[in-house]
Amino acid sequence: METIAAAISTIAFIVIMVMYFIIHGLAHNFSLPFAKGLAGNIKLKQAAEAKLPSKTYHAPHNVTLPAGEGTTQIDHIFVSRYAIFAVETKHMKG
Repeated sequence: METIAAAISTIAFIVIMVMYFIIHGLAHNFSLPFAKGLAGNIKLKQAAEAKLPSKTYHAPHNVTLPAGEGTTQIDHIFVSRYAIFAVETKHMKG
């Protein structure tokens, strides 16, 4: 019983530490690569929702598709009667 409690305690500590580093990165200028990518995706999604008419554009986000023996992920797809756009988001300075 003590072994199970110790394992649960260790896992809980690891989860809390990972969450802390993610939140810390988000709160401090998006210093983690994951947080930077997430921020870029959120900004583009919000801009698209604000600017593109929802009756004209259908916009699934974070789409995972089968590719060969694995998968591939597309950040944003914008579908309209005019065209289909696949967008890979990057969030970098410069």
